[in-house]
Amino acid sequence: MSQIEKESSELLQTPYEKGSANHIDPEFLLERISRILPGEAGAEAQVESVLSDEKFIELLTSKQLLKAARCALEHGLLQIGQRLLGRLNRYYPQEKDGWKEHKELLELLDDKKALISLHFQAKKVLPEEVFNEIFGHPSWNDSSSEFDKDIFIADRDSSSEFLEPFVEIRREEESIRAFMSLFRGRDDVFARQWVDKEKQQSGYSPVRRRLTAADIRDHLAGVKTYGIYLMNPDNSVWTGVIDIDLKKSFRRKGALKGLTGAVKREVRFILENIRSLASQAGIESIAEFSGGKGYHIWVPMKEPVPASFMRNALSVFSKNLSGKLEFFDLEIFPKQDKLTGKGLGNLVKLPLGIHRLTGKRSFLVMVGARDKAHQLAMLVGFEKNDSNKIMTLAQEAQKAELVVHPATAKLAERFPELYQLKQSCNIINEITTMCLSGKNIGERARKVLLGTIGHINQGRQILHFLLSKTPDYNRALLDYEISRLRGTPLGCRRIHGLMEKGEGGLDCSFELKKGEYPHPLLHLSGWPQKDEYFGKAEKIENLKDALENLRAAMEVVERFI
Repeated sequence: MSQIEKESSELLQTPYEKGSANHIDPEFLLERISRILPGEAGAEAQVESVLSDEKFIELLTSKQLLKAARCALEHGLLQIGQRLLGRLNRYYPQEKDGWKEHKELLELLDDKKALISLHFQAKKVLPEEVFNEIFGHPSWNDSSSEFDKDIFIADRDSSSEFLEPFVEIRREEESIRAFMSLFRGRDDVFARQWVDKEKQQSGYSPVRRRLTAADIRDHLAGVKTYGIYLMNPDNSVWTGVIDIDLKKSFRRKGALKGLTGAVKREVRFILENIRSLASQAGIESIAEFSGGKGYHIWVPMKEPVPASFMRNALSVFSKNLSGKLEFFDLEIFPKQDKLTGKGLGNLVKLPLGIHRLTGKRSFLVMVGARDKAHQLAMLVGFEKNDSNKIMTLAQEAQKAELVVHPATAKLAERFPELYQLKQSCNIINEITTMCLSGKNIGERARKVLLGTIGHINQGRQILHFLLSKTPDYNRALLDYEISRLRGTPLGCRRIHGLMEKGEGGLDCSFELKKGEYPHPLLHLSGWPQKDEYFGKAEKIENLKDALENLRAAMEVVERFI
């Protein structure tokens, strides 16, 4: 009998008792069982007895766990071997050999489900270069393994729970690629946000290297928060941004008390105007709540364009809102056409991260759900903009041609009085824009429309035209409300109170005669006008009135179809 066989026999004659691990040196016991030869009488049972004791396993280091797993596999204890390798991967992810041997074992067993789960687990914890070294890059071509092909086909076509971990990996990788492509800045440097909560201050520090997928994962997870420098060294940009920030006078604590509704309406007004103007120009944009004091409108490009062209193009949208906003300021990024000196230019915080000072996570406003999966899914199919469209818009801006809101342009011809009111009164402009975009305006805004537009010549037709686009339109109820209108138009002070704008306002620019009652209809040329149908809302007075009613009804039907 050899020395090893003799020692093995002696060890087998003194069975290991579970629970005795605290009284035994783990290295000594591990060394003893590793000397037991496979196939000997009682060998498998004794090794299994030792390696299935949780108290003993908890004492093992990473190297000892790997040794124990190899011992289990030598004796054909596959379940125990898998369990030990799983523990090693979970508690000691830096142990590369543990991942390799676990992967090789699962491939040998042809356990695809477990292999996919291992792939998913490793992807989350291993550095990218280590993961690629162990798991490689499947290419999905004719030379791929049958397993890779199966996974690719299943990832594309199957929704089975079996493949979900691998499918999730592919989704995440695709989302991060889309994110980095859309929100792209200078390649050789980015910025990390810092915060001093005692002083209530935050800022950014340059990180002088390329932004990686791992950085984006940290950003999306909220571990760190990053921003990008928009300007390339050649003074071009991959994306432009319209920054919508709350005015400084409203950032003080308590400054917005009682004004929440008005602020929300102005936000909707801004976003809808910019979205519509951009759409008219053939430009796609992404609106995002920044997590701080406002919103960002991103305009990603397929190829970089000169910063000067991007600035001129985006100024078309901001100028269209100039002088019409009470709570917010608009600013174009980048702020300059060229880099000067050693500066890096303007930076913008990347979307979907956490603002380190406020603790709020930013989100894309056009996506109903705010969870990361739904937010990122929207980015995957987003179509970036062609440079020629930005160039065209920039040239229009240089010619000082103001782009007119598409819905407003139609109103100018169909309802000239409404068009004049929209141009003159910010509150009416804000409410009617919400109507045209299909939003529910609420009872207060509805009362403002009735108390003003209801008093002009085409008031009934205009009210049906506007309110027929809102979700709660009721034709009979609206006719009844119009029929009950009496007296004078709703005054400015009352309107400001209803819309939570205080007693002042930005739009009372008409000159009042002594003792004259201020109301928005004074903006109309030729006011006061004789009411031709006041109190006769239930009757069709002429063919034109009938056609307007028919047109409003058809628009409602089309909206539901």
